[in-house]
Amino acid sequence: MPGYFFEPITFTSKPDIMKKAIIILTWIFSCSAFSQNINSHDTVAVYNAETAIVGERAIKIPVNFDEDNLLKQVPDSLKDLSIIRIDLVYTVYKSNPEFDQVALNNRRIANFRKSWPGADNALINWRTVGQSQAVEESAARQMFHGFVIYYRPKPTEESMRAEIEFLDEVLGMSDDKEVSNNEVVEANDVSIERVEPEGTSLSIGIDPIEMETEKFTWKTEHGKAAYTEGKCYETRYFFFDGKKETLESKVDSVSGEDGFAWYGYGSSRSKGFGVRRYHVYVMYELDSCGVDKSSTLKTGGYSVITYMPDWMAGGDYGVVEAVFKRNPGWTNSLVVMDVTGSMSPYIAKTMSWVKSTQDSSQVEAFVFFNDGDSKRDSQKRAGSVGGIYSTRNTGFKPVYSTMKSTMQKGGGGDCPENNVEATLKGIKDYPDCDEVIMVVDNWATPRDLKFVRDLDRPVHIIVCGGSVGINVDYIQLALDTGGSIHTIEEDLNTRDIQPGKSFKLGKYYYTLLDGKVVKAEIK
Repeated sequence: MPGYFFEPITFTSKPDIMKKAIIILTWIFSCSAFSQNINSHDTVAVYNAETAIVGERAIKIPVNFDEDNLLKQVPDSLKDLSIIRIDLVYTVYKSNPEFDQVALNNRRIANFRKSWPGADNALINWRTVGQSQAVEESAARQMFHGFVIYYRPKPTEESMRAEIEFLDEVLGMSDDKEVSNNEVVEANDVSIERVEPEGTSLSIGIDPIEMETEKFTWKTEHGKAAYTEGKCYETRYFFFDGKKETLESKVDSVSGEDGFAWYGYGSSRSKGFGVRRYHVYVMYELDSCGVDKSSTLKTGGYSVITYMPDWMAGGDYGVVEAVFKRNPGWTNSLVVMDVTGSMSPYIAKTMSWVKSTQDSSQVEAFVFFNDGDSKRDSQKRAGSVGGIYSTRNTGFKPVYSTMKSTMQKGGGGDCPENNVEATLKGIKDYPDCDEVIMVVDNWATPRDLKFVRDLDRPVHIIVCGGSVGINVDYIQLALDTGGSIHTIEEDLNTRDIQPGKSFKLGKYYYTLLDGKVVKAEIK
């Protein structure tokens, strides 16, 4: 497909010229949209679908080796869902050195687009992945070829429970309870016990823990833990299903190891009579410290422990923390955050940041919204959807409890959310806040944009999932309020946008046409 080039655009004031320009640019953008979406090209030995990310699923649409016809159609059930990424997987091996792999991939993509026009969505991250392990044709034919679609399913009670369980795991929480040293808590059949020396005050910073399966069985990994008495420890963490005798046996097996200092564990009900799921972390004293003190955490006398899975080291899940660090002038802030289904990785990172910054927080209050408390989609009316809950940031526990309760009461449903309604309610509840920050899901366009005119102050929009491209409706929302828009890497003040001139945000260029933000292509 040919590329298109144009300089920063200026227009006369004549309406007919403006209309013609819009028509021409709309055609250009629609023709070039798909070519812009091929974001990366990778090579792996053998392709494995990524299934560990909470709130995402994958479906495969195969093709045969050296052929372009789809062997399976894209299900209609994906039509109204958020598609995060599509990988086109092929083998690098060529039986004929002159074979044109690029041409074959283009034919496969053309057939895929014909089968499913939704593939043209500009927010989908497209990637081609070549598999290099096969060195002969018979082996290459056995490998998977085709498309892998990563999508967000509609949330269910079961999926929301899984996301909340994930949050409890990574944030070291259990029924909104944190425990201090040598304390045992029993609540809702969940117990946490720490067995550690007296007179110690623990401050812990944990390195990312690698996830073994999508059911959150963690491999034994390590972090660093620093005591105020100057000693440093290595943390090893694992969990299993079993009876109390199994726990005692496992602890006995490690207590005789060199450097063993103490252990702690948590447990919750599991399947089988007397069987529980035990979460065990063991501390081993180190010969030297070498701890990055900037990463150690402590809040109100409680140990701050987070277990972030390995896959969360990538992506933009820490976008909220990153943006606040770049904007230290944001104080006395109101944060309005989407906590609908599939937002849990972003929520986990945000809550970890909230947990670690209580002594110096820039946030005065939080508003969480779930798009209607599980209302049927047909019952949702823009401006009065509901499912909005708020709390002042007086401590991590009330913030986390309010957020968790909001998630439990809803989960989303259809793609649109009630961002503006939630923001208006937050401003009404906390009128003295100096800054308004909206944390949004890039794949979900607000259903209530017509009420943006009622927002009487600038809104700073932090985009979750903006690494591929930004939903233009969020740029427009920021523009219409005189606010700003932020990704994990950059900030854009919309007051710097000039009509008719292109501006860059992330990987792409945008421009204003008759006051509306549209995507532009600059080459």
